[in-house]
Amino acid sequence: MTPQEDPRHPLLLSLQKKIMEGSLDLQKIKEELARLNQVVEKVTSPANRVGTFLGFPDGESAHISVGGADYYANLDPRISRESLKVGERILINEAFVVLRNIGYDPGGPVLKITDLLPDGRLRAGQEPGAQSCLLVRSTRLSEETLAPGDEVRVDASHRVAVEKIVRPRRKDFFLDETPRISWEAIGGQKEAIAAIRKTIEQPLLYPDLFKKFIYAPPKGFLLYGPPGCGKTFLARAVAG
Repeated sequence: MTPQEDPRHPLLLSLQKKIMEGSLDLQKIKEELARLNQVVEKVTSPANRVGTFLGFPDGESAHISVGGADYYANLDPRISRESLKVGERILINEAFVVLRNIGYDPGGPVLKITDLLPDGRLRAGQEPGAQSCLLVRSTRLSEETLAPGDEVRVDASHRVAVEKIVRPRRKDFFLDETPRISWEAIGGQKEAIAAIRKTIEQPLLYPDLFKKFIYAPPKGFLLYGPPGCGKTFLARAVAG
């Protein structure tokens, strides 16, 4: 508002320029401080835990599993209940509040289903006769048709069947030519030859008798021994 003819006018313009430059510098300093504060907050904040979401048993709290322990946890108000899927991994802060889901774990152990329970749960194990465990279905397997013998991938807590593993179809291999090796051509191994012929040939020669006694022949043999003892000859003779 100072008139231009006022002798103080040039001095006031110079002062105004200095003030504007100082304001810009102050704004840059504030932005740099804000950025540094964000960096400090990130590097000093505790790491988030990773758990497995198991469902909403009481309609409000989330049932989660973290490191083998179960918790009923609250949800961050910024996430929706519909975004959480059973079996998915979730991020949890130090107060055990569910922050967000991070999808299904792409890895994990594979178990074979041994039984289907009426309530939809699965009994699964690694080998027949070994200790088995009960699994609940993940959201992606809720409508999947499963059967005993199918393989499923399990989450890290061994609580949820996450994915059905499709095994490649097995191929049958055939010999182009039938080996012309007879039992008489094999020297020694009389005990092994007798056991193999009794197990393989007799069910084919006397099927009615074996059916009467409900005898199921074995699916294969394990031939073992040092090189040169006749294992390959025995296998060729069986094929012949």
